Amino acid sequence: MSRDRLRNVLLVLFALGLVGCDHASKSVAKASLANGNAVSVVKGAVELRYVPNDDIAFNAFHHLGLGHSPVFLSILALIGTLAALGLAVAARQWSARIGFALVIGGALGNLVDRVARGYVVDFIHVRGWPVFNVADIAVVIGVGVLMLSRMRSRTAPPPPVISSGS
Repeated sequence: MSRDRLRNVLLVLFALGLVGCDHASKSVAKASLANGNAVSVVKGAVELRYVPNDDIAFNAFHHLGLGHSPVFLSILALIGTLAALGLAVAARQWSARIGFALVIGGALGNLVDRVARGYVVDFIHVRGWPVFNVADIAVVIGVGVLMLSRMRSRTAPPPPVISSGS
């Protein structure tokens, strides 16, 4: 197996591992917190509490007054995941591929929730932020890695020109 192919296999396994971690954490959160109990992690700053989220990030559709359905959000998430997958395949930089693996793993984690439950399980609450989950963290970090990768590619010096020695 070529080195590049091995790296791609590892990225796929990484993304799938993120989906597994996301769902394991959501299962524990639902089992432990669905009865209304909240667990303080850092008093007054971070708590764990179960919140079924039938909207997109930051409850954007609710704030915009837009209606939505689990099917519509699932289709939207699938389109976004497929677009990220297409961009990941075309990415040349290793850092961009890692960023896309994070985005795809997070997107798939929430997509599976939407398809299976009709909503996404959120359970991490940081004061001043909406409640989120492990998949959301992966997407945000992935986007950050992609932005840094893009900035790096714009500021990198051009590759050296190798002459034929004449």
